[in-house]
Amino acid sequence: MCLSRVVCVLVILVPAHIAVFAGQLIYKCCQDGYYLNSKEQCTKGGPLTWAPAVYSPTNKSFLNPGTVPSDWYYQLAKPKNCHQKPAFVYYEPNVFPPFVIFINGSLILSSEVSTLVAPENYCLDSSGALICFEQDFSDNTSITVQKCCGSRGEYSEQKESCSPAEADHPDFKSIPHRTIQRFPDCSEPGGAYVIGGKLNSTHWLQDDGTLKDSGGRILPKSQYCLEKILEYPEEPIHIFTCPPRVKPRHTHDIRFTLYPMGLFLSVFFLAVTLIASCLLPSTYHVLHWRCQTNHVACLLIGDLLLAITQLSSDALQGPACIGIGMSIISISHPTPPKKIPLK
Repeated sequence: MCLSRVVCVLVILVPAHIAVFAGQLIYKCCQDGYYLNSKEQCTKGGPLTWAPAVYSPTNKSFLNPGTVPSDWYYQLAKPKNCHQKPAFVYYEPNVFPPFVIFINGSLILSSEVSTLVAPENYCLDSSGALICFEQDFSDNTSITVQKCCGSRGEYSEQKESCSPAEADHPDFKSIPHRTIQRFPDCSEPGGAYVIGGKLNSTHWLQDDGTLKDSGGRILPKSQYCLEKILEYPEEPIHIFTCPPRVKPRHTHDIRFTLYPMGLFLSVFFLAVTLIASCLLPSTYHVLHWRCQTNHVACLLIGDLLLAITQLSSDALQGPACIGIGMSIISISHPTPPKKIPLK
């Protein structure tokens, strides 16, 4: 009797065990409650529970939100055996999803519909997916360049995102290398890019996939991508690069201390001059005195505003900055007095 129970338990457990290993393994980049930051490190603050959108070709629709196929099981890992640094493809609000996942675990990029990414070549995150492309860049015979919006895509300045196109622009046929979908790998936070020039106008493509500008400087392959702009189809291919690194202003420079001090000293003496002039009632009716008083008052206010802008530095922004600028212009170019006809 006891032996029969053991056999029954084994009969139940073995199929279940086989079912687990027969399921679809999906890599998850970070544990629940964490998210993948720009440095590909798991940081606390992500959602505790989430599920990707999964498409069913059989039903021709997505599964119910928050659900995944019953045979899926997760493993905390990142894609291995990458020939290059994995690319993080993230969701953007009010933009088409950058990729679609099927029930069998395969992933397809919205910009590269002809290429399927195997489950072992990516990991999922609540904000996107870390994808390992199979292309080996160490092979000199397979040099690639980055196309920002991928195959059959172009950039829209109005939408500030990629838009689908019926076909790649003919200008890309002149590029001798294969293109892959990717934006520049920028270390600056925020993910912002700038248009740094135009192909064959300000930058020229080299045999190894790098770019050379008119000054002879070389731009690595990972620091730029090529794309046409939807609103300017007649213009050449544009080059998207990382924003230039602005050197911080040295706040300890003695000039930024002496200049406002000199302005405040000038304001003091101008105020004394103005007060002294007002203490002489006998000169009120003199035209020269009135012109001098107005001139001194304008200099006083102008120097005071300049001193404020020097002390405020970058902290002065928005309406206050615009208001002070307009005031300085008005004081520097005052309205001339009306001519009084002589009788």
